[in-house]
Order: sequence, then C-alpha cells, then structure tokens
Amino acid sequence: MRIGIIGAGNIATAILSGISSTDKNVNICCSDVDQKQLSKIKKSKQISTTRNNLVAVTKSDLVFLCVKPNVIEKVMREIKPIFQPKQILISVAAGISLKTLESFLGKERKIIRTMPNLPCLVARGVIGMKANKNCTAKDKKIAEKLISSVGKIVQVRSDKAFDYITAISGSGPAFLAEYIRANMSFAKSKRLGEKTSKDLVFETISGTIEFLKYNDIKIEKFISMVASPGGTTEEGLKSLRRNNYTKIVKESLRVAAKRSSAISKKVASKRKKING
Repeated sequence: MRIGIIGAGNIATAILSGISSTDKNVNICCSDVDQKQLSKIKKSKQISTTRNNLVAVTKSDLVFLCVKPNVIEKVMREIKPIFQPKQILISVAAGISLKTLESFLGKERKIIRTMPNLPCLVARGVIGMKANKNCTAKDKKIAEKLISSVGKIVQVRSDKAFDYITAISGSGPAFLAEYIRANMSFAKSKRLGEKTSKDLVFETISGTIEFLKYNDIKIEKFISMVASPGGTTEEGLKSLRRNNYTKIVKESLRVAAKRSSAISKKVASKRKKING
C-alpha cells in the first residue's frame, strides 16, 4: 500500500513510526516545507521525502493530513485538483469538522476525521475517528489498521463530540502533566531527590490507572478504599474539595472544548465568506 503524509511534526512522526513498525508492506512518502524536519525523519525511517505536497499525494492510495488548522485550507486547495475519488484522506487537524473538510476537498471525496494525542508518539495514544459517508467498510478497516498502530481508536458519532474528545484526550495529557509537575515540585521541595520524586509520582499514577482499568470498581469506592476515616488522605481530599478541585478540572475541559468549537466555526465561517 502507498501512503502519503503531509506534514512532518510530532503526530506525523508517530504515525510513521507506528505504521513502519507494524506493516512492512507499505511505501511511505512524507512532504513538508521544513527540509530540516524531513532530514530528521529520513535518517530514522525507511521512507521517501519531498517538499512538494503534490508528489506525496500522487504516489499514495491514502493520505494523512498532519498540518496545523491555520494552514489546512491552503494545503487542501493545493491538492484538490489531483486528489482522486478512490483515494482516502485522513485528517488529524483539531477543530476542523468533516463538513468543512468536505468543503475544501469536495463532498464526493473519501475523508476520515481523527483526533490523536501526543502519547501516540509512544504508541499509547487514543484517537477519535469518524469517516464520512463516502468511505466504504473496507476503507474504514484499512484506516483503522493503520491508525491503531499508534494507539486505541474511539469511534465518534458526531463532529460536535470531537470538541469534547479534543479537550479530554487531546489537551488532557497537558492537564495531567500539570498535576504531575505539582507533585514533583512538592516532592523536590522536601528534598526527596529527582529520581525518588519521579518514581513516587509516576508509579503512583500508573499504578492507580492500572488498578482502575483492570478492576470493576467505581471511582468513589476506590477513593474510599484509600481514604481511611481521620487519616491523611481524607484530610488531603478535604483540601481539594474546599478549593473546588473537581470544578477546576471540569472548567479546564470546558474551555478547551469551547476553543475547539471556536476554531471549527472560524474556519467554516471563513470558508462560507469566500464562497459567497
């Protein structure tokens, strides 16, 4: 199978790594305006590179569009004249709806919208996915096989749901990293040392996740198991609740989802004005 990847950033690198490590019967061509970025990829991957997006598209059966939302229209306008009905486009751009993607490339084209996250770089990502009506069952199966090489796929029912998925899994790693940073800062301030601090924080989080993932137990029950009456955990939880911890977390997700929606509306509105 021939695969084109437009863009050579973090997500593109993750996709390259995932596909090349799980499927040896693929030919990959990656394009990007940044020759330095292409050179980095070329050194570590068995792929061809080009600064010409049209070359990447022409040589491919399926194309991953891995560019920033602010340049996606320019790139799609460039590739539209040569994009064939049998080809599949997979977009990873946050906030760009299927409807908008279709307006850029053509309503009759096969398009799949995805929302990957940064942990895809270590093949532990989670990827929201929705195909338009032009994609066949076979098209979806091919896309799922490729995408699952970098993480777990979550099927999305509507474009609106992507805003919430973007907030939870797209922005979520950064929000979790803020929590980790606070824990690390506390541990270091108590002179526990870099390695000890990292072990304590990372293993506590990963252990908790593993326990909750593989045990059929409600979150509330788990919390009560840890928090003995009158103990240290209960006292810490009181502080979190006094400071509206849950409200703060939900608010961060709400504004992130709102921003995703705003990006989508802005691009769609701009497109509408251009079309008159």
